[in-house]
Amino acid sequence: MEENLFGCCSDCFTCVIGSACYPYGGYALQAKAVEMTSPGNSCIGAFCFAYWCCCIGAAINRGIILKAKGIESNFLLNCLIHWVCGPCASCQEFREVT
Repeated sequence: MEENLFGCCSDCFTCVIGSACYPYGGYALQAKAVEMTSPGNSCIGAFCFAYWCCCIGAAINRGIILKAKGIESNFLLNCLIHWVCGPCASCQEFREVT
């Protein structure tokens, strides 16, 4: 990805929504990123998937975003990234597509 995982503060709005309002704000950012990269996927469906399946759903959503950007994805790494630093990952994914 072009955006740094820990570059959350490079965009104040995304940082506040993704970090201060986590988990809902982070899931909303990620869901919007999925919708922007994959028009067939709904924003609400991606949000619910990440919310109910936690890091597993978020990792799958991250894989969708990476695939749409032409970047190789590793499910276990994506899961670990969201388990350890979910807010940063959600912000990174949103910044990557906007």
